Amino acid sequence: MKWSLIAASTAAASLPILGVFAAITWFASDWVVSSLVTVTVLLWLCGWLVIAYGRGRVRTAAIGAVVAGAAYWLLALGPWFGTNIGSTLLTSRLLTWVEATHRQAAAQQVNAVFTTLDLNTGGYVANNTVISGSGIVTTQPQFVLTTIPQPTPAPPPGMSHFRSAGHWSFAWLFALAGGVLAALLQRGTASRTAESKEPAP
Repeated sequence: MKWSLIAASTAAASLPILGVFAAITWFASDWVVSSLVTVTVLLWLCGWLVIAYGRGRVRTAAIGAVVAGAAYWLLALGPWFGTNIGSTLLTSRLLTWVEATHRQAAAQQVNAVFTTLDLNTGGYVANNTVISGSGIVTTQPQFVLTTIPQPTPAPPPGMSHFRSAGHWSFAWLFALAGGVLAALLQRGTASRTAESKEPAP
């Protein structure tokens, strides 16, 4: 019963966190990714300080968080692993699918060019006036609209902001899951140890 309550409370607490990371990923930009990476690195360094100087369950949770988060980052974005293993992860395929099917592509720019029509009256057009053998006849301007699609700019080399923010968000989620799991395992081990030390009746 106790474990079910812990699992239910953990799931309820994780919903707002999932919403925050989903919003960060969806509205990712250069500044968003830079901020996410900077905060992640700072907290990762703080995690190492907790591992070095912390005690008890807090230290155990920090170990689980640092190991799980760093392991995901290494496999998804790290050197060599990111190229050879990262693309095969389910999270990579999920981010690629969402980006391809649900994110709106940038609107294509169109330039309009107005071209004067040839009236084929035997004369020529000058200042909206047709000069022909029968005299001068003023006409209304006639134009045809020609659209010239601009070439779609090539994507920048490397990973898109959406997928990059997604992988960094998944690294956070893995770190949180690793910290919670490590704390729960340490709690279970401590409980069993305390029970084994109790004197037999």
